[in-house]
Formats: sequence, structure tokens, C-alpha cells
Amino acid sequence: MLFRSAWDRDIGERDLPREPLVDAVRPTPVFGACGGAALYRREALVRIGGFDEAFFLYYEDTDVAWRLLLAGYQNLYAPLAVVRHDVHGDGLPDPEREARRRFLAERNRLALLVKNTGLVDLPMLLWRLRKQDRRRLRWLDAAVRSGDGAERHAERASLIRRAWRDLVMHLPSLLRRRFRAQRLRMVDRKSTRLNSSHSSVSRM
Repeated sequence: MLFRSAWDRDIGERDLPREPLVDAVRPTPVFGACGGAALYRREALVRIGGFDEAFFLYYEDTDVAWRLLLAGYQNLYAPLAVVRHDVHGDGLPDPEREARRRFLAERNRLALLVKNTGLVDLPMLLWRLRKQDRRRLRWLDAAVRSGDGAERHAERASLIRRAWRDLVMHLPSLLRRRFRAQRLRMVDRKSTRLNSSHSSVSRM
């Protein structure tokens, strides 16, 4: 999960008749879906505890998708479904809102991984994540010193550091949420890895 990306399935394609293409219209497994383009079974959502309100914004849909997989459910992409989604409703050109968006994305990325990664993989993942962010910070700090977009890069570096401080500060609460998520685990580590390796987060 750490070094994988999400992308929009079938974005920009022409809506052509698909009836003869049986395989193309058959629902296929994916890691998860954008929360603005997903239908959840009520029973499944209730069983895993619904959306985690602590995320508030960003990665809350990925968290739900991951917990559904851990609980033994399957997330499917429906090629014939049509969704109209006003993307980036919170991404308007406002400095304060942009800073909030970036902070929540950084914070929730860390919380998502700590909460849902298997215990065996968690130490190595945190080490790699910290290493990755230290590399990002070195690059940003160097950009600040060079004067190339100094204010913008300094703010980005500050948000990354703030996200890690927030992770440490709220770790007890996060670990309690992790316990609730992991006790529903019905699949082994290998099954979860297979699920995440053969499919992306489908953002339809």
C-alpha cells in the first residue's frame, strides 16, 4: 500500500455500447473506491464500524475499503456504473483551505497505515515511511535555502512535520482504533497483500 497509487478507472473514455464485451462489463475486484462514487452494503458498513470520523476528510474512503477487505468482504468495480462527482470541492484556491487539505492528507496517510497494516509488517513500513519523509524534507529544506519557492516549500515541510507530531500526540487513540479494526480481521497477511497488489483504489 505504501508505495502504490490510486487512479481513475476509465476516466475520459467514450461511452460506447459494451453489450458484446462481456468481460469488459463484468464487475472486477479493486482495493476500494472513492467515497463519492461508491455503494456500500449496510450490513458490511455497520459491521466494520462505519466511517472513522477522526479522519474527517481524505483517506476516510480508503480506510473503509481496507477494513472491508480485512473483514473478508470484496470491493468491486462496476464498469457500467455512471457517477457525477464534483471533484476537489475542498480544493478551491484559498491558502487556508489548501493548507488544511495538505495537512489532513499528510496526517491521514500516516493514520491509515498505522491503523490497518498487519502487525508483522508495521515496524518495517513505519521505518520506510519515516525514511521516505526524511528524504522529502531534505529536498524541501534545500529548496527553501535556495530561495526557489521558499515560502511554499517551507509551508509544505512544516505540514509534514506537523503530521508526524500529530501522529505521536494521538497515538493512544489511534491504537485503540487499530485494535477495533484488527479484531475483525478475517484474512491473513498474504491475502490482503494479494488484494492490494492486483487492484487499485478505483476512483470512478
